[in-house]
Amino acid sequence: MAQRLKQDRPVRAERRIRIRPLYIVLALILAFFAFKFIEKTQQLQDLNREAGALQAQNQQILRQNTTLHQRIRYYRTNKYVEEQARAVIGLTKPGEVAIIPLLHYARPEVHAAPVVKYVAPEPTWQQWFHALFG
Repeated sequence: MAQRLKQDRPVRAERRIRIRPLYIVLALILAFFAFKFIEKTQQLQDLNREAGALQAQNQQILRQNTTLHQRIRYYRTNKYVEEQARAVIGLTKPGEVAIIPLLHYARPEVHAAPVVKYVAPEPTWQQWFHALFG
């Protein structure tokens, strides 16, 4: 009888694609992992950019630090102290004569501003009248 039922059914030419719930769940899980992978990749790129910027900033600060250490070493020398004493206090060694230049600056010439007489403009209605009727 089972053979008879199979023979009674018409044979379909099309095969129906059946979507199983397990496939949907697997596809959703795969999409979730793909999304998270892309998100983490972007975060990694951002962190790498930030690390590069911080390294460049660190190098710049190290250069500034080196420059400041060189200046501090120079400021502690007797040569710098003597230069500053001569420039600021006017210190001279025995037998030297201090020459202080007197600077005369030319005063700029001051001219009075020209007097401009204020002329009030014509009222708007007169301007339109002259524009339209000459």
